[in-house]
Order: sequence, then structure tokens, then C-alpha cells
Amino acid sequence: MLHTHNYNGKTTFNDNHTHGYDGTTSPDPNTPNHFHYMKGETAFVDGHKHSYYLPTSSKLMAGRGHRHYYRSVTSYDNGHVHYLWGYTTNY
Repeated sequence: MLHTHNYNGKTTFNDNHTHGYDGTTSPDPNTPNHFHYMKGETAFVDGHKHSYYLPTSSKLMAGRGHRHYYRSVTSYDNGHVHYLWGYTTNY
């Protein structure tokens, strides 16, 4: 069965600001070492936004379900990048 996870957060503070981001991962089967992709754009702040595309970690057991860790860098826009990391919601 395919499933997805939601995610949200704020980027690192760079160039005197942060960006919010949120989305839903790619749909993938619930196999032992599966992972998902995350793709999107940050919120528009300070006259610009950033894009990101990254794979999550393989599944991490959490309670009666699982979640995924993610960590990446955004696109280079307006003279800088931001970093994002966190955990998806549980499935």
C-alpha cells in the first residue's frame, strides 16, 4: 500500500531572515527500507523564495508507526541558501 507523510518547518536564519515550508512527501510503499522524496518551495519572504528537492531517510520506527528524518539545503537565490531539517509526521 502506498502512503505519504506531511512535513513543515522553518529554514535556518540566513541573510537576516527565515522561510517557512510545508508539504507532502511522494507516495511510496510501506516496505522495510523505503524512503520518500520531498519537493517544494519555501514561503516568499524578503522578496524571494527558495526551492528544495531531497530524499528522506529510510523509515524510523516511532510508536506504533514510523516517520522519516530529512536534511538538505535550499536552492541558491538572492545571494544565499538556507538549510532545512526535521521529521515527517507519523504513519
